[in-house]
Amino acid sequence: KVQEIADVFELFGNPLHPYTQGLLQSIPRPELPEYRGKRLVAIPGNVPSIMNLPRGCKFCTRCPKAVERCFTDEPPLVEITTDHFVRCHLVETQLTHPRILDGQPLAESV
Repeated sequence: KVQEIADVFELFGNPLHPYTQGLLQSIPRPELPEYRGKRLVAIPGNVPSIMNLPRGCKFCTRCPKAVERCFTDEPPLVEITTDHFVRCHLVETQLTHPRILDGQPLAESV
């Protein structure tokens, strides 16, 4: 399942899912002085087997911010803005009134 949906500018400028953040931090950026001479950030852990996916969030074993709930409950896809959606318990708990989109086609929800 998709963990984060946004247009390219929103996704690169405001990534909300910890795995998205990790992926973006692992991109080499030699054109930027602050990245020269520094090692790339590695995402911890191993990719889970497709035959034995975690029960909760599919990225919980690789997420440095994972809490107990991440290992037991699959997070729903929630609307952050009209153009940004994320599947993460940590982001969901920060919202006052999350709009949960699972269970209905995304095109009908937007």
